[in-house]
Amino acid sequence: MPTSQPSGEPHRPKNFPAQEQQNNPYLSMFNHFRDELDEHHDRRERVIKASRDITALSKKMYALCLPVSLL
Repeated sequence: MPTSQPSGEPHRPKNFPAQEQQNNPYLSMFNHFRDELDEHHDRRERVIKASRDITALSKKMYALCLPVSLL
């Protein structure tokens, strides 16, 4: 989710001045929701990666336990 422009500044709609964004009570609420969702997705990605790593390692261990004649 790109939240900044190449210049490093946060993305702002062109017709919405920066001062109005600071005074908007809904904007801070949605920023908080965005941060929570980002944390949730980051955690989920770490769990998925760990699951894939465990699956790959278990398949390798299983293959090593097989007798050579079965391969």
